[in-house]
Amino acid sequence: MRFPTLKDARTRVRRMPTGVSFRYYRGYLLLDRRDNPALAALANFFLQAGTEEGWGYGEQVASPNGLGLGFLTQRKLGDRDYEYLFTKL
Repeated sequence: MRFPTLKDARTRVRRMPTGVSFRYYRGYLLLDRRDNPALAALANFFLQAGTEEGWGYGEQVASPNGLGLGFLTQRKLGDRDYEYLFTKL
C-alpha cells in the first residue's frame, strides 16, 4: 500500500479544513510499520497529531508534545486489513 510521505502528511493536515477526514493508511499498521521506518514515522506523526499533550497510548507513558489537531479512527475491512483515518478538529 502506498502512503504519504511525512512531509506531505504534515502539509495536508495543516491545510485541511475542520471536519475533513484523511485516510493515511490501509493495511495492518501494527505489523506493517515494524519493517518500514517511513511508515512508522508516519504513524507516530498521526498519533501525535491526534492526541493531546500528556495523553498516554500503548506502552508509552505520554505523547510527546501532543498536538490535539484531530482524532484517529480505524475501520476493519477484512482479515488484517484496516483503514486508518485522521479527522481534523
